[in-house]
Amino acid sequence: FRFRSRFAITSFLIEMISQENLFGIFKLSTGPSLILFPDAPDFTIAEANMAFIKCANLEEETIREKSFFNVLFKSGNAHNHSLSLIREEFEKVLSTKEPRKIIIKGNSLFREKKAFNAVITPLLSGDNNIEYILFSGLFYTQEENSIMAGSAFDHSGSQYNTLFKFSPLPKFIYDLETLQILDVNEMVLKKYQYTREEFLKFRLPDFRPEDEVEEMLAAHKNRKEENGFICFGLFTHLAKDGTKMIMEVNGNNFSFHGRKAIMVVCVDVTEKENAIKHLRSNEKKLLAAQEIGKIGYWKYDMLNESLFWSEEVYKIWEVDKETFVVAYPTFFQSIHPDDLVLFKQARDFALKGEKEMDFEFRIVTSDGTEKWIHEKGKLVKNKVGKPVSFEGTVQDITEAKLLKLSLEESNQRYEYVGKATLDAIWDWDYSSNKIYWGEGFAAAFGYDRESISMKPDFWLENIHPDEREIVNKGLLKAVNGTDNSWSAEYRYQRFDKKYVYVYDRAVIIRDKEGKAIRMVGAMRDIS
Repeated sequence: FRFRSRFAITSFLIEMISQENLFGIFKLSTGPSLILFPDAPDFTIAEANMAFIKCANLEEETIREKSFFNVLFKSGNAHNHSLSLIREEFEKVLSTKEPRKIIIKGNSLFREKKAFNAVITPLLSGDNNIEYILFSGLFYTQEENSIMAGSAFDHSGSQYNTLFKFSPLPKFIYDLETLQILDVNEMVLKKYQYTREEFLKFRLPDFRPEDEVEEMLAAHKNRKEENGFICFGLFTHLAKDGTKMIMEVNGNNFSFHGRKAIMVVCVDVTEKENAIKHLRSNEKKLLAAQEIGKIGYWKYDMLNESLFWSEEVYKIWEVDKETFVVAYPTFFQSIHPDDLVLFKQARDFALKGEKEMDFEFRIVTSDGTEKWIHEKGKLVKNKVGKPVSFEGTVQDITEAKLLKLSLEESNQRYEYVGKATLDAIWDWDYSSNKIYWGEGFAAAFGYDRESISMKPDFWLENIHPDEREIVNKGLLKAVNGTDNSWSAEYRYQRFDKKYVYVYDRAVIIRDKEGKAIRMVGAMRDIS
């Protein structure tokens, strides 16, 4: 993992999300955030945003490629138990590939003033593997936490004005029993577009979508006696104009003028969630496209000497992902013996950097079925020109290949028939309006191949002038009608300008609507 560059990380994020730029969200986020490699147990830091660098009071270069836990918990213990729980959450992200929430308190990098409510989000590649991990959080000062959790709340105090009223984040205070809004700060009024008077008439369900109200009520069950930081989760809030905002909601129980209340802080993660949703949508589309197109991705890591297959490759090879050993020896065993030497030659050329791999070959599955595979591959080098990996795609082209071979065989038979018969075989394709002449035509009428035209006029103009119109009308009548065959006797001009009597007959091929799309016939000299 550590050989990857900052450019590679940026490219990965931008490639996966085009319109919603996750990398921009990460760099400009107001919450301390990191991009980590999934190299457990270190979880090496790949990138840090400005908020993290500023809060940590560290230089970015001093933390990059360092263990996440060594940087965040300098002392190495961090209440050992808490650190152990955090490590468990990271491991769950690796195993489930789903985001996890954690709270980091105590002896961390920000122990003097901060407590984190963080989200660990796996960033998946097209082959559904974890490429990076996004660690993003919000921090609260101990002073703010004490006010939020206190038994009294001084509505007129300077602490309230600083930490509540003028906070850059939307904050609500509401009654724990009735869910009635008791107070909101200026950012709420600005973001939700309601007046304070309108808000103070609301209950929590009044600015939530109907389908989320039940979930919101469930999130408040058994919260009355809970102390400390509460992670409610992600909820959709509605602005006055109907705009939907995805909010990450966290809070504390406290006493507000003698009433049991909750103060919550709302972080607008709409853009971030939409970006993640877009990322997952792209992953699903990519996987669907691979399945429909029968295309799989593979990669040989030269540094670790390991071979990776995407899900679709296993399906093409018809092997169990859990039991099949993905390695070159087992892969070579699956290649048809007649194609193995040429395959290895094409692979060696690609590994030497002489040309990219583009090769069709056969494999034999475990039940003896033969499949045609089209493989493309290229060598990937690092900045100094050293090869680091060999990657590409495989596609099951069995149906198309067998059809192509069948057509080639049919065409070959057609050519043999044309050579073996004295008749001049012809094939009139109405979609291109061209007539294809068999080799017998040149032999029967003395033409060389260069002088034969595929234009219908070539055939028509060589018919004797006295019979040309009659023959053409008869052919058009058959083609435009419902007949499936046509025949005629007429005089036809040879290359030496002499006319001979011919018997011409053909079958008419029609589409489902009965329209003629092709005629195949034979013309014989009966002089």
